Amino acid sequence: MKRTLPILAVAFVAVVLLIPSVIVIQGTEDVPQEFTGTVTGLSSYNQPKLDLKAETIMDSGIPLGSEFTITTESDTYESAVFVESYLGIFMFDIFVNVETDGTVSIGCMGELITEENGSTVTITYSGRSQTYRQTPLYDQDYSKDRGDFPSDAVFANFYEVTGGDLVSGKLYRSFSPLYAPQKQSRSPYVNQLAEEVGIQYEIALSYNNASVAQAVAQLEGY
Repeated sequence: MKRTLPILAVAFVAVVLLIPSVIVIQGTEDVPQEFTGTVTGLSSYNQPKLDLKAETIMDSGIPLGSEFTITTESDTYESAVFVESYLGIFMFDIFVNVETDGTVSIGCMGELITEENGSTVTITYSGRSQTYRQTPLYDQDYSKDRGDFPSDAVFANFYEVTGGDLVSGKLYRSFSPLYAPQKQSRSPYVNQLAEEVGIQYEIALSYNNASVAQAVAQLEGY
């Protein structure tokens, strides 16, 4: 964007979902299993990342789409869905996610879970997720190529929010504009559309203050 845009945080993040094929190993449902890890830093979703390997969980017979109870040193979270790349969950779902390096992270879509580095986190298998099985294969034809979409707005997931007493032309949602363009081809389109409709503030749902500062330091126009 050419002009300076103040950031309250980043725009809405579209949640796209996946149901991979899985093999259910007989007996897993009847034997709760517990795994413990240590928080090593922030995940790609800016929530606690553990030193626990996903293969340790999967090798015990627990597939993606399972549910865990997460116990941290400060709180307990029920019905956390076991997913990979945050695919297969809805907004405000608690998750145990498989990161790109094979470790797992914990968190919540649309809300931050925070834990100190070095703190202990235990996840306990509790069954299979009903919502995961009902989630459509949204990313089956997922593409980062603008030419595969009918318009810039569809590609950028950029839409006006309407309904109730909302004033027309004032509130929009979109893909996050704060990814570096070389990593995410949608971001420049989001910024261009935001400029065209006169967006003045962006509200972050998945960034903390530190990650916003890091992102805007690498981008022009903020």
